[in-house]
Amino acid sequence: VRKPSWWHKIGLRQGDLVTSIAGERITSVDDAARVYARLRSLKKFTIELQRGTQRISLHYRVRS
Repeated sequence: VRKPSWWHKIGLRQGDLVTSIAGERITSVDDAARVYARLRSLKKFTIELQRGTQRISLHYRVRS
C-alpha cells in the first residue's frame, strides 16, 4: 500500500489482511476485484481487516 494511494488514504497499511469489504467476504483477488468495482455505487462501506493480532474496522463515507 503506497502512501499516495487511495487505499492508504482510507487507512490500509502494508501487511493488512483484508477479510471483508462492504459486508462481502474477501478470500481471493477475484473477490476483491468484484467488490472494488461495486464500491463506486456505494455511499458508505466498511473494510474489515486483520493487522497483526488486531481486528480493525475502517468506516468510509463516499463524498460526492
